[in-house]
Amino acid sequence: MPEEVTADDIVLDILLTLRHEHQAPISDRLVREIYALQKLHQFEAERDKVILGTKRAVESEVDAGDEM
Repeated sequence: MPEEVTADDIVLDILLTLRHEHQAPISDRLVREIYALQKLHQFEAERDKVILGTKRAVESEVDAGDEM
């Protein structure tokens, strides 16, 4: 059973810190969502769930940016 993403997840903390340091034009929500997808499906041979989930997350981020 995959581990749930927690608030004290060091890898997620590093990704969010780097996003802020580099002023990446993506939201914390997108980083968290993609990280959770990767962590949930990291041991599966079939990568379609991660690819489709990431695609949906990015499209949602773009759509949200268009509404601003």
